[in-house]
Amino acid sequence: MIEKITSLSHNPIASKIVKNILWLFFDKILKMGVGVFVFVLMARHLGPENFGLFNYIVALVSLFGAIAVLGLNAIVVKELVEDSNKEKILGTTFVLRITGAVVSYFFLVLTIYLLRPNDDLSKYLIVIIGISLLFASSDVVKYWFESQINSKYAVIVENSVFLVFAVVKLFLIYNNASIEAYVYVAVVESVFLFFGLFYMYYKQGKLLNKWHFNKEKAKNLLSQSWPLIVSSAAWIIYTKIDQIMIGQMLSDEEVGYYSAASRLSEVANFLPAIITLSIVPALIKLRLKNDILYNYRFQQLYYLVVTLMVVVAIIATLFSELIITFLYGEIYLSSASVLSIHFWIVIITSLAIVSGKYLVNAGLQKITMQRHIIGVLLNIPLNYFMIPVYGINGSAIASLLSLFVANYVFDLLQKETRMIFIQKTKALCFYWLIDILKGKENNV
Repeated sequence: MIEKITSLSHNPIASKIVKNILWLFFDKILKMGVGVFVFVLMARHLGPENFGLFNYIVALVSLFGAIAVLGLNAIVVKELVEDSNKEKILGTTFVLRITGAVVSYFFLVLTIYLLRPNDDLSKYLIVIIGISLLFASSDVVKYWFESQINSKYAVIVENSVFLVFAVVKLFLIYNNASIEAYVYVAVVESVFLFFGLFYMYYKQGKLLNKWHFNKEKAKNLLSQSWPLIVSSAAWIIYTKIDQIMIGQMLSDEEVGYYSAASRLSEVANFLPAIITLSIVPALIKLRLKNDILYNYRFQQLYYLVVTLMVVVAIIATLFSELIITFLYGEIYLSSASVLSIHFWIVIITSLAIVSGKYLVNAGLQKITMQRHIIGVLLNIPLNYFMIPVYGINGSAIASLLSLFVANYVFDLLQKETRMIFIQKTKALCFYWLIDILKGKENNV
């Protein structure tokens, strides 16, 4: 083990990769910890109704923001690694992102006017916060840093801006600011991030005046990215449509209760994501050398994340009222039942995270897209029929059912994923206990 660590430290590329991963971990952990703290205080300050309205408009912006990205992130990073003409790629991508943002902004505003024609406050807030879609085009600079395996600089900028505006939001909370103030701050934050990333790019000795747009490169990028546009848009619709439908069919107050619970389950998703991101890279080479052992290691990974999340789900279910009351106060007690359901959703999500990595390694990303589309096609009608009957609990149940079908049952129906279905079934049935009794650990 010591020799491996020593050899790693003397390998510049490997050392760079490890440092890059550590910076990304730091980024996520910091944003999660501070973000949840600010989120909880905002919920307490705004109250369920205004907090629900804020999350309703954020959900709408997230939906159209996913379309504005045009599925370019992974494609552009790959192109930047393989193509020496980086200025052409960056310039073309930036123009595409700005164009996508303008079109998305137009349809975002049109949507809120159609959904809430008589709600002047919602329309005003959307018109303002939607401006942040334009400044999100600074992600192009992040793509460049990622391609250089040097995310440290992007993380420094993002977290500096994030922490400054976390303090600003705390100031707003302390001074009992209105919901409009939080929207203004969200836009200003996106502006600071935009210029911060471009400044950091400039500090690396890079010049923006060398960027240029190329029509053929634009066509090439879009031809590669369209499946990812569909996939990412479907996933955002799947994860955000519940809040939008609750806002339309019930009230902003109910969105507030639902959002308070769902945010905590989103945080819980970070556990299987960290475990998977840490373990899967070490298994990639094993796939070519020993396919049987490779699949068995993935089975162990399923065992680990499912067992962990079942324990977390049981704790959340037993103490849901205590958790909600402690974090948000008794006024949000209606969120407790949603919290219980959402933490069981995290178990299925953990299966999706692991199997998603397996599919990427096998070059079967199209199946991930199919899963997302099936999830959306199930989730919307389930929400439509269950929300009027069961309220926000109905929306949580709709999410659980649609995710279960799309990311578990669906695997049984396809030849390429049938083995994945078996692995997931073993994990859900705690088959690892039988493995231990058989002594299988010692035989592999």
